Amino acid sequence: MLLVLGMVAAWGVPALVETKGAFWKVGMGEHVVKRGTDVFNGRKFVPGYYLLTTWLSLFPWLGFALPVWRHLRSNWTAQSSFLAAWFAAPQVIFFFYATQLPHYVMPGYPAYIVLLAAAWMNRSSEPTAQVPGVAKWFTLALVVLVSAAGVTGWMTGVEDLTMRGLLWSALLVPGVVFAAGGLAAAMVWTRRSHWVVLVAVLLTSASVALLGERLRMSSIPVKVAENLGAMPEGMTLHGCGYTEPSLVFYTHRKWLFTDDVSAARRHLESFGPVAVVLLRREWTLDRWFKGITGATQAGLPAKDYSSIVNATLLEKNGLESHEIKGFNAARFSWAEVTLIVRRTDGSPTANGAP
Repeated sequence: MLLVLGMVAAWGVPALVETKGAFWKVGMGEHVVKRGTDVFNGRKFVPGYYLLTTWLSLFPWLGFALPVWRHLRSNWTAQSSFLAAWFAAPQVIFFFYATQLPHYVMPGYPAYIVLLAAAWMNRSSEPTAQVPGVAKWFTLALVVLVSAAGVTGWMTGVEDLTMRGLLWSALLVPGVVFAAGGLAAAMVWTRRSHWVVLVAVLLTSASVALLGERLRMSSIPVKVAENLGAMPEGMTLHGCGYTEPSLVFYTHRKWLFTDDVSAARRHLESFGPVAVVLLRREWTLDRWFKGITGATQAGLPAKDYSSIVNATLLEKNGLESHEIKGFNAARFSWAEVTLIVRRTDGSPTANGAP
């Protein structure tokens, strides 16, 4: 414990000093303790959430949980019990944690991979003993392809090309992983040809690279940074209604965030160069599900500040403005924002519609 505390103190103490204690108050108090009792970012507490996310995160390797369990029972030692506890502890702890995110339980995954390796080394030497497993992967791949065809039909109704491209690439990744990755794992486990593994890895890598490209293309902070371009020295930046910290990352500037969209007018009246990002509309996954079930009218945004934004644009006519829409990964939502920029001390620039 002393050794671990010493390692943590090497960066923890400087963090406390640099942030004047905010690291403990906000970093630990809010983002560790409070997240355990309150659900953040409008999420819902879903019982069994990590059973699903662990299956996806460890796919296809969690498909061999049964042989791992059999090997664990027949080879119960101090080492194997330690690995089992290592894997199970995050699952148990975060099952009761209010805010749920897939990466919370990932520290336990290395233990499962070690247990899988041990089971692998002791698997049956008879390839025909597990041939039915290959048939199961073929069946699963077929189900995925049929489901993909159904989702494809639904996506043709999505008018926004950026959103459609993002949905296509997001669908492609699990399709490739389930079909190619699952089949490769089954064939290797049954001591068959290994070339399919290389093909599966290449296809999965290509699909993930495409998804990453689409995510960046639909990222609002990236688009905001591109539209801002070279900023004058001393320009103040404000996020009104749209308060994502990634704006800081992509612009390399300090931002002032507020949930009050109407505050944009006050910021634009301040002296000096200024840029304001206003949230216009936002569609959330939760509202989309409610639209499907009929609990609310389908297609309606969860937040709509269009009237305030339009009034601000009308009042500040002549300032540079940009309409931006894209995917908000932090809230898993689709949003529209308006960027209003004044690059001089007071005289408005020509309107620069993108």
